[in-house]
This record gives sequence, structure tokens and C-alpha cells, in this order.
Amino acid sequence: MSATPIPRSLSFVMYGEISISNIKSKPQGRKEVITSLINKNQIETLIEGIERKLIKNEQIFWILPTIGTLDSEEQTLITRYEYLRKRFKNKVGFIHGKVNKEDAERVMQDFKDQKIMILVSTTVIEVGINIPNATLMIIENVERFGLAQIHQLRGRVTRGNLQSNCVLIYNQNLSELSKQRLLILKKSSDGFEIAEKDLYLRGAGDFFGTNQTGFPSWKFFRPHEDHSLLNSVRENSEYLIKNYRENIDKIEFLQKIFYQEKNFKNFYSV
Repeated sequence: MSATPIPRSLSFVMYGEISISNIKSKPQGRKEVITSLINKNQIETLIEGIERKLIKNEQIFWILPTIGTLDSEEQTLITRYEYLRKRFKNKVGFIHGKVNKEDAERVMQDFKDQKIMILVSTTVIEVGINIPNATLMIIENVERFGLAQIHQLRGRVTRGNLQSNCVLIYNQNLSELSKQRLLILKKSSDGFEIAEKDLYLRGAGDFFGTNQTGFPSWKFFRPHEDHSLLNSVRENSEYLIKNYRENIDKIEFLQKIFYQEKNFKNFYSV
């Protein structure tokens, strides 16, 4: 079961490797999270929005990416924490992977008890956190996260019946691909749809190898564009396997197409 499918797992669904039941409805009373994009030059405007949230006694997550060494990760998080601490005093706390278990539990309990109103964190809060009063998720350096991970983090602020917001902070010089990925998140809150579009953008990787991104070199069709054929292909494949003896010639011919790359032109190769 997954609320946040990734392109690789979704591709197995598309090719018929696994079957799914897709539940689209949300728990009763939950509102759609509103997602917006800002660049780093607009953080002061964001601070004003945080002040309005605090006036309403609502809580905030501020997430930074887990990149580089633990030391550099902590320094980035601490720098942001100190910046917010100057503005909001003891309403701000922080947590990350190097915090010992007792201190981490204390910080999370203070956040639940609303002693802390702004929690600066790495992705350690990605799962298993339920704070209904938290209504704002801020993700900084968002281009360094995967779409599934961002969607999972965004889900931390849809736990109550209050209107929730997610703000994605990006750096100035974004690639065109990064822009497309962020727009997907802004336009959709459907994890299945997000994974599907992410699959089209970066691929599912090599099914018979270790690559986690990229597109397989198919010989006769593009599965992401010709997916209407996949059900028919799967049904016929299952029929051939169940009736192996009667269809041995067809099966051997298809195996030759699959394995003898030099003898069959790849119509979609670059």
C-alpha cells in the first residue's frame, strides 16, 4: 500500500506486472492543500505569511534537503533555524538525523503540545507524524527533492480540517526539467497522477539492471505513449503462456525479437 507511488513502481503497474486498487477519495473533512512556488528572494514575503499563521495559532514545518555530509546538512538547517529564531524567538525548534533520540522525542512532543510553533527539520518527519494543527509546509531548495518525497512531505499538513498550504522555495537558475517538475506539484495533489507525470519526464530506469531513471530502449513502440496497447499485450501474453504447447512457434519468434537486437531495428532509437 502506498499513498505516494514512485515512477518505477508505477511502471510495473503500467506493464501489468502488478495489479492495483486506486483509492482517490480523501478522508472526510480534509481540504485540498494549496501549493505555491517562490524563489529565495521572496522569503521575506513568506515570513509575513508565517506571522499571519501564528496569529491564528497554526503551526509550520520548514524542511531542508538531506544532502552532502551530516555536518553540512546540520549547518544548513542550523543557519535557517537561527534566522527564524531571531524573528520568532522561542517559538522555533529544530530536529534532524543527528539529534539523539531523547532530544528528538522532546522536540516533537513540544511541537505537538504547541510549545514550539515552527519546526525546522530535515526529512526525518516525512512519515509517521500527525500534527492536525500544522497547516503550512515550507520546503526549501525544493529542486533537490524527488516529486514523490515532496508529495509525501506535503501530506504532513493535510491532517486536520483547516485549510493547509505548501510553499516550495526554489533557487533562481532552474533547468527547464526542474520547472516542469515543480509545476506538476503545483497543479496536482493526486499522488498517482504525480508519479505518472514524473515517469514520463525522467523514466523508470532499467527493468533488467540498476538504473533508477531513464527510458528502456523498446523496439516497436513507446509504452508511455502507447499504453492503451498494454492491456491487450498482457492478455495475449498470458494466453500464450497458459497454452504454451499450442503456441510454441509464436513464443519462440517473440523471444527472438526480444533477444536478438542486432537482427531487429529499434525504430525509436536516437
